[in-house]
Amino acid sequence: AVRFHPDGRAFYSASVDGTLKEWDSTQRCLLNTLPTPGWTPTALEVTHDGKQLISPSGDGQIVIWEIATLLPVAQLAQHQMKINAIALSPDNHLLVSASDDKTTKLWRREGDRFQLAKVIKAKEKPIVSVAMYRNEKDTHQLVAAKVDEVMVYQLTDDLTISEPVMLYQSPYAIKQVAVSEKGCVAIATEDRQLTLWNLNTGDCVAKLSHEWGVTGLTFSSDSQQLVTASADEVLSI
Repeated sequence: AVRFHPDGRAFYSASVDGTLKEWDSTQRCLLNTLPTPGWTPTALEVTHDGKQLISPSGDGQIVIWEIATLLPVAQLAQHQMKINAIALSPDNHLLVSASDDKTTKLWRREGDRFQLAKVIKAKEKPIVSVAMYRNEKDTHQLVAAKVDEVMVYQLTDDLTISEPVMLYQSPYAIKQVAVSEKGCVAIATEDRQLTLWNLNTGDCVAKLSHEWGVTGLTFSSDSQQLVTASADEVLSI
């Protein structure tokens, strides 16, 4: 995983070699390697205020790092198995984590800490990718993908969760989802298709083809560009 700092200069990478690294995008150089305790990071998020780095791992732990010191300041250990994905709400107040233990956990920020607030249990297949969006009605929406379907949950401020609404079903394995600040959902599947959906209307608005399967995707902060990484080692914008 790779995530930019809000300043646009620093960015962070998580690797299967068990390291987290801080880079300078202007000088194109490595700044720091974070002292991970041997676990393999599985995803990354940077808080929107640029103060903290959040890294889940293959053993079910979530570590919160203070970016100013690059030291861990908290550890969330309620998952029992590998964490597949995490997502932050646009206002920084909610963290979502999805695990192979078939639970999706909602964490509410209290001060500079995250506290477990809600657990969603999957009946059969675990969630493999998650994304958060805050719509025009100022309501949080959680986009959660299993291997064969993408669902949307409505979340109130007190974390009352609606019944999920089906957005998309696929005969091919779903690899990743991402949502822009304008409410556009990108869904990547292993059949080399990338579909874009309007989260406010539920309509499919575009279908993009890749020569190889998409392994990662993210929107730019202004929602005008989508960047994809594919299995042929190509980045497309």
